[in-house]
Amino acid sequence: MKKIIVSMFVLSQCYTVQGQSIDKIITNKEVTRIEKILSADDMQGRRTFTPGIDKASAFIESEFKAIGLQTFNSATNYRQEFSLTASKPLSSKITIDGKEINNNQVATFSYVPQVSLTEKSDISIVKISKGDNFGQKFNEYFKSPKNILVLVDPSFDNVLPNIQHIDRINATPGNNTILFVFGTTEATTFSVELINTISKKTLNNVVGILPGKSKPNEYVIFSGHYDHLGVGSPEEGAPHTATDSIYNGANDDAAGTTAVIMLAKYFKKQNNNERTIIFTTFVAEEIGGYGAKYFLNSLSRKK
Repeated sequence: MKKIIVSMFVLSQCYTVQGQSIDKIITNKEVTRIEKILSADDMQGRRTFTPGIDKASAFIESEFKAIGLQTFNSATNYRQEFSLTASKPLSSKITIDGKEINNNQVATFSYVPQVSLTEKSDISIVKISKGDNFGQKFNEYFKSPKNILVLVDPSFDNVLPNIQHIDRINATPGNNTILFVFGTTEATTFSVELINTISKKTLNNVVGILPGKSKPNEYVIFSGHYDHLGVGSPEEGAPHTATDSIYNGANDDAAGTTAVIMLAKYFKKQNNNERTIIFTTFVAEEIGGYGAKYFLNSLSRKK
């Protein structure tokens, strides 16, 4: 699906709406109001699966309702809900060549409640060696559908915290297990025992439409994402000051969401769109683009 990006400046030079120019509808005051609400501290960085993201969704819904948009696919509200599978490691015991590995040196990714693997299991042993392109290797193994034990050279220990903080969220999880063990470069014999808590988590895009007058089955789509990174720590480089831990996300992507809302207001007042216009703000962009993917699939099914 291709995003359609429209310059507000160009629109302001070309159109009037019921005797009003666009700058009477899309005003600095209104843009500032919406963006400041979305990026305010009380949104807590709008991280997926937090009260902050729910608050942001409710605000966008209220704006769509005030504008007078219709719901998507005749839904009862503007929330396009879907579920992801979440995995939370509960316990792990990994032994390599008779030595138990400290859990602080391990990052596991599995959507199986209980895992038991040894060198005799259907599992591959691979390495990320000193000098390798870590990002390239990590993505290759992380996306594999197979069981993999990844031995990571100690030179990459500094990236371990980032790997451990990756959300264990998946729309279509497999039955495989991937383990990254840092600081260990050889493994002849090993045993892996993991227990994970598996759950379903619901989240939602916010979608509103203006039906087309002559070509309702053709679509123009304006989109942005309303989630962000949540609350971090000063050590992680959270913005503004050394004591501010909230990633407010004014430009990522409160600004884009604000544009979607303002364009909805503009085109609703214009009231002459021949094609259906869909205004959508996606969730879970920061953790894998799941909201956009779900919306795309729903649009394909609609056709």
